[in-house]
Amino acid sequence: MTDESGTIQYANPQFARMVGYSVEELIGSPFKETLLDEDSLADPSQSDQNKQDGSQRLEVRLKRKDGTRVDALTFKSPFSTEKGAAKGQLCIHLDVTERKQAIQKLEEEQYQSRLLKSMLLSSRINPQFIYNSLNSVQYLILDNSVEPALNFVSEFSMLIRSVQENASYNYITLKEEIDCVELYLALEKQRYQDRFTFEIMIDPDVEPKELLIPPMLLQPYVENAIIHGIAGIEEKGKVSVCFEDAGEHIKCTIEDNGIGRQEAMERKKMRMGSESPITVQIPDSRLKLLNELENNAFSVYFKDLKDKKGMPLGTKVEIYFPKKTE
Repeated sequence: MTDESGTIQYANPQFARMVGYSVEELIGSPFKETLLDEDSLADPSQSDQNKQDGSQRLEVRLKRKDGTRVDALTFKSPFSTEKGAAKGQLCIHLDVTERKQAIQKLEEEQYQSRLLKSMLLSSRINPQFIYNSLNSVQYLILDNSVEPALNFVSEFSMLIRSVQENASYNYITLKEEIDCVELYLALEKQRYQDRFTFEIMIDPDVEPKELLIPPMLLQPYVENAIIHGIAGIEEKGKVSVCFEDAGEHIKCTIEDNGIGRQEAMERKKMRMGSESPITVQIPDSRLKLLNELENNAFSVYFKDLKDKKGMPLGTKVEIYFPKKTE
């Protein structure tokens, strides 16, 4: 119990033991200067206050006599005697240090779990791509195109090695991610026998060697542009990947001149006998995990490109990721 000036007028033995003082030492001491760690005061929006009687519940950190800290759940209520002879605050402090430590440990374990899941998803390459790549090598060998086959195998092994090495990191440089995407596009271009071209454009304001990005964040969307986009057209396809400065984020735009998402969904229904739409399950799951880890710093937007008559011209995907340098 404190008076109007904040001086402690009464302290029970349990509270005295909690903060490491004797009752005699506490009485007459200023509560704020003696016990309150002001830097640890909870956000006022997180406290509960009764507007009728002025009582309040909040979390504070108290300074013990030995210099350590104790987390406390505090209930405060103003009081005054009938004639107003005495006024002050009645306070009840509950030690919640162990509870907070347990919660922090649980949150850390959950964070690490999400981090590991994200790293696991980043290490995955579509098995169909690996299978098709090996078929391409077999075709080149049977066609007596030994040198192209060896070049393909060399680049393919470089890509697999890069994916596995990058997967052991939470973040890699944007340049490393771009190199991986470029290598993937080059391999797919060979596998599709030059049926499409690609270009990668980087805005001068973007520094790929300085910026960081989760590994394999972009590759699945590039893969989708090829498999569900340009692979379905008769004319020559085109895939462009562009990086721009977008304030607090970097925007990566992946655009193709393929058949469009609606036609791709219809073809999948016919091929799979299913009405489920085309989704990129792994990147969707990965994006959810990354947003849990980084406070919703990542976002993806799809846009269907059409001509004046409403006919599909392709798909544009915009991926926003935070500017991270360390």
